[in-house]
Amino acid sequence: MSKESRIALDVEVPLGGDMSYNAHVFLSNVYAAGYQNVTWYSYQPFIDAHLDESKLPVNPWKVAYPTKADLNKPPFKNVGAWQYTDGIKLVGISGTFDCSVDYNGAFTSRAQAKKAVQELPSR
Repeated sequence: MSKESRIALDVEVPLGGDMSYNAHVFLSNVYAAGYQNVTWYSYQPFIDAHLDESKLPVNPWKVAYPTKADLNKPPFKNVGAWQYTDGIKLVGISGTFDCSVDYNGAFTSRAQAKKAVQELPSR
């Protein structure tokens, strides 16, 4: 996998221990291995209950499925991308798909992703 690949840590299950620290260590190791475009993914109620956002990279990829979505106004702060549904149907393909909005280009533009690279916060 290219070192320019966008890597997201999916944090949605309470595994015990200090989840923020564990996520930070994982992301720091990925970053140290040369992958500069790292982020994390979760949903706000889980974040509020189990994570300290100040110990993780800013502008993560968050998920929330409101009944009516204003894609210009995500329902939370500190967001780089927002998965707003898991129910998009594509013509000619069976099943449903997730759909996200990428606010800072980290997933849709390599140049923007490189521009958004930052050091991970210290513990």
